[in-house]
Amino acid sequence: MGAETAIIAAMVAATVVSAAGTMQQGKAADRAARFEARQRERQAKREFAAGTRESHEAKRRSDKLISDMRAQAAASGGTTDDPGMTRDFAEAGTVGKYNALAAMYDAESRAQGRRFQAKARRLEGKNAKTASRWRAMSTVLSGASRVGSAGYDMGTWG
Repeated sequence: MGAETAIIAAMVAATVVSAAGTMQQGKAADRAARFEARQRERQAKREFAAGTRESHEAKRRSDKLISDMRAQAAASGGTTDDPGMTRDFAEAGTVGKYNALAAMYDAESRAQGRRFQAKARRLEGKNAKTASRWRAMSTVLSGASRVGSAGYDMGTWG
C-alpha cells in the first residue's frame, strides 16, 4: 500500500469514527432525556399522591371540627339542629370541602407541570438524536470531500 493510499484510508477511517461518535453522542443524549422524563413522571405521581393525602386530611379535619362542634353544643345543653348551629355546620363543611378540592387542584396542577416537563425532555432527546444524525451525515460528506480533494491533489484519481 502506497503512502497516498494510507493517507486516504486514514482520512476515511477518521471520518467514519467521527460520524459514529457524533451518532453515539445523540443516542446518549436521547437516553439521558428519556431517563429524566421517567423521573419527572414519577415526581408527577408523587405530587398527585401527596395532594390526595392533603385532600383527605382537609376533609378529616373538617369532619372532626363539625363533630367537635356538635359535641360541644350537646354538652352545653344546646341543640344541634337549631338554624344557627345548622348554618355553622354547613359553613364548616363548605370550608372543609373547599380546602380538600383546592388541595387536589394544586396537586393536579403540579403533577401536570411535571408531565409537561417530561414531554419536553423527551422531545429534546429526540431532537438531539436527530441533530446528531444530520451532523454525522455532514461529517461523512465533508470527509468524502476532503478524501476526494486529497486524492486529486496526490494524483491518485487522475
